[in-house]
Amino acid sequence: MSSVERVEREGLKMPQHYSRKTAPKKKLGKKEILAIILVILIISGIGNAMSKSKQPETPKKESQEQKTSKKKSDKKKNAKEDLLDGLVDKPLDEAIASINDAGLKVTYNNGTKSNGALFESDDPYSFTLKENAKNMVVTKVEKDSAGGHDAKITIQDKAGIEREKQAKATRDALEKKLDKTDAWIAVKTYGEKQYPYGFKVHYMLNELSAEPLDENTWGLKSTCDITNGYGAETKGKTIEAKVTGTSDAPQVIEFNVY
Repeated sequence: MSSVERVEREGLKMPQHYSRKTAPKKKLGKKEILAIILVILIISGIGNAMSKSKQPETPKKESQEQKTSKKKSDKKKNAKEDLLDGLVDKPLDEAIASINDAGLKVTYNNGTKSNGALFESDDPYSFTLKENAKNMVVTKVEKDSAGGHDAKITIQDKAGIEREKQAKATRDALEKKLDKTDAWIAVKTYGEKQYPYGFKVHYMLNELSAEPLDENTWGLKSTCDITNGYGAETKGKTIEAKVTGTSDAPQVIEFNVY
């Protein structure tokens, strides 16, 4: 008996074989293909950009012509600065000659101010006669490129410089003997004796002048207030005094209130 007959006879079921059906593959359209290509290109571009950003830039090499030009420029700049530095303490006539020979553009001033601003001029003879230039001297040089200028030159007459030196020496000598504050305290004490009902000297807030008259004497000037025996106070008067001696023993030798 065959196996088939046996199955039919015994009522057995024949095993059935099923084949799994696979879904048909969908073909990509043109749009899908283009989108994929675009994504690939974008990713590739980002990768290249990141790679380039990590790589150090190769410094550009200067050409020989650029190097030569730079050296000449630096040399010219140094020569100009050396010339300007060498002008200090030079007589004005010599300084003008050096400035003109070098083709520099400068402004001149003599330290005076007009309406609170330093008076300057491109012409040095705005401050002195041409024939007197040899008696003027350069006291200060400020390198300044503003307005197309190379520098600001301060000039002063030699006699004025000597006067300033002498004045400083006199002040230094006097201050060693008699301090200015001690001189003012002596004036205050003297004034209180002259005006026993009230004398206030405002040298701390309203000193008008304090100049050495010589190596031993201060010339002092300030505002003051005085009170008379009836209690009437007069404000804003002027006190002038001369004080000599030392800080330990100052002497008021002149005292005027007006």
